Amino acid sequence: MSVATTETARRRERAKELIASGMSKADAARALGVSQSTIAHDTNGRRSRAIPRAVIAAREAREKAVVRKRDRRPTDPVEENHADQITEADRWQRSLLNLAGDAIVLQDYWNREFLGQWKQFPVTQQLIEIARGAGDAWHAVAAELSKRSK
Repeated sequence: MSVATTETARRRERAKELIASGMSKADAARALGVSQSTIAHDTNGRRSRAIPRAVIAAREAREKAVVRKRDRRPTDPVEENHADQITEADRWQRSLLNLAGDAIVLQDYWNREFLGQWKQFPVTQQLIEIARGAGDAWHAVAAELSKRSK
């Protein structure tokens, strides 16, 4: 018998004695200076598939934190208080206002984000075409709204 096998056999017997005397497997593992998995293997003849309590507690804490974070998300007070009274027209109007607001502040946003350097960035034909297309689309929206408001 090899030295490792003899040590394993001795540790196995000692672990069984400690557990039989009422000590928990975790305490027996600490007393013998080995992992709980080793103790489980020594006493059961196979590795334990049990998830340690600390791992379970950490998972539960993460899940609770995600739930708490989800609860703290800002909500739309209009939808929250009157969710059953929101019409499609309300949703469309809010969409128009949000998108138009983004377009209006676009250059100010770039100045803040890129510290004005965006004016020196290279410009491709594709960027020019998409900007013109966006301008044409907004012009068409403005024309349609003007027509309908009369």
